[in-house]
Amino acid sequence: MSGIDKDVGGSGVLADRPTGAATGRQTRYRHRWTVLGAVFGAQFLNYVDRSAISLAAPFIIAEYSFSPATWGWILGLFFVGYVPFCFIGGWAADRFGVRRVMTLAVTTWSLFTAATAAGFNFLSFGVIRMLFGAGEGQISPVAVKTVFVWFPEKRFSTAIGTQGMATPLGGAIGTPVVVAMIAATDSWRGPFVILGVIGLVAALGCWVLVRDHPSEHPWTPLAEIEEMRREDERVAARYRTADGTAKENLRDHIFKPVVWLCAFTWFGVIWLLYTFLNWFPLYLTEVHGVDLKGLALANSVPWVAGSAGLFLGGLLTDALARRYGGSPFTPRKWMIVVCVLLAGALLPLITVARTTVSAMLVMAAVLLLIYGPLGQLNSVIAGAVPKSVYGGVCGFAQLIGNTAGILSPIVIGYLLETSFGWNGIWLLAGLVAVVPVLALAFFRSRSVGGDRTLATS
Repeated sequence: MSGIDKDVGGSGVLADRPTGAATGRQTRYRHRWTVLGAVFGAQFLNYVDRSAISLAAPFIIAEYSFSPATWGWILGLFFVGYVPFCFIGGWAADRFGVRRVMTLAVTTWSLFTAATAAGFNFLSFGVIRMLFGAGEGQISPVAVKTVFVWFPEKRFSTAIGTQGMATPLGGAIGTPVVVAMIAATDSWRGPFVILGVIGLVAALGCWVLVRDHPSEHPWTPLAEIEEMRREDERVAARYRTADGTAKENLRDHIFKPVVWLCAFTWFGVIWLLYTFLNWFPLYLTEVHGVDLKGLALANSVPWVAGSAGLFLGGLLTDALARRYGGSPFTPRKWMIVVCVLLAGALLPLITVARTTVSAMLVMAAVLLLIYGPLGQLNSVIAGAVPKSVYGGVCGFAQLIGNTAGILSPIVIGYLLETSFGWNGIWLLAGLVAVVPVLALAFFRSRSVGGDRTLATS
């Protein structure tokens, strides 16, 4: 076999594969799992770096006498950079390939992670966090685009859940690691410098291991290339018109109702998630008197639960789709709806938690439930758009959803200076998460453009 002639999934021209080289790669090894490992590593580091600021917050606030409202603005400026680059990063991955964009994203945020140590006032912290956010905003749409390129649909939700679980796991492991770094360096600045250096090494790893399509990496077996060629043809066929023209205009797919429903659901989930990420350590310190050592454990357990939620949510969704057949949209949708509604129902319990352990367990249950939908929202969109525009469409939906990351810290910062209090903050987060998912519950699969029955081969 001389090679694969064309990448119909939209990644560009594939290199010819001489017979000798190809037959040498007829093994059980699948490079997609190595690529998934690289994506996992990038996502893991993403959240270690991102969560470091919340752990350093008590020291920074004390050193510079920031008010809650001022600190809320600093946290919100992260998303001023992050939000637009969700779309820009996704579009760039479609246009220039996932390898270049992923490497650039990791490099950018690592440089500004290290630069955080040089912050000295509101303006410097705000600018650094905004540029840090511009780097991190690219990674999520690039990561899911990479999974879409390398994995067949029947394993997509599992792969999405696996790579996604790196983010809460990064928060879980990152919490004690960053706390240990603060203690070892006797400074809140030390962890940011160390993590920045680690990130530059990780960027090099992404460049070596990741390619824009399975056929482009020398380690990819021929069987895997052929499997994904058939997968690409099957997915591309969904979006061809009667005359054979491909429907691959980004604008057409961005305005699909299912994309907007996912975007608004993302908004609610992100509001709840970042209420936890930005404010839970401060809540534990102020309300329950948790010290730095206790914070390492109390803030890590919910992250571990979130990791389990992402992995199990993807595994269960794929299993249900294979078991009952039909469109994978249905199990993906109901996984989102049920998990968010249960999380919204449980979150108010934190207002009656009287101990650190009870508050930790409530938040762990909430994150177990709320993280599953984050992976499945990517899967729902994957069933509705072609591969060639998936990065841009997914990035657009994440742009809309992540505006919650701009608004929530600013709103919460001001609310904490009123009589609204911590109880009101947690009740508000549950309400914002639940409302948009109710609209998704009534959405029918026939309205989803390209989603069809899963291939069983």
